[in-house]
Amino acid sequence: VNNCQISSSSVDGILLNRASATISSATIKSNGQYGVNVDAASQAVLHTSIIQGNVSAGLINNNSVTMDATNDYWGSASGPTNPNNPNGTGDAVIGDVNFIPFLTSPPF
Repeated sequence: VNNCQISSSSVDGILLNRASATISSATIKSNGQYGVNVDAASQAVLHTSIIQGNVSAGLINNNSVTMDATNDYWGSASGPTNPNNPNGTGDAVIGDVNFIPFLTSPPF
């Protein structure tokens, strides 16, 4: 998934169900639940994208394998909301996700 905008879904912007995906240069915003939802049987990489304004979280990784989601903008210069980023106020990141470094402004 490259160079696209996914927004305003009543549920998840992207739901990976038994799939693998590389997501880059995407805008994933204003979705009713998660911006990106990765199930336990899926794996994904997320880079250089804008994830903001999603209701439940920007990203949830239900897989036990660490997901690479570095160099993304989470809707705030302080980065995503996550226990590993105590000052973050952007879209939440849930699960085993490497999101550092994150972008402090939109990449495009």
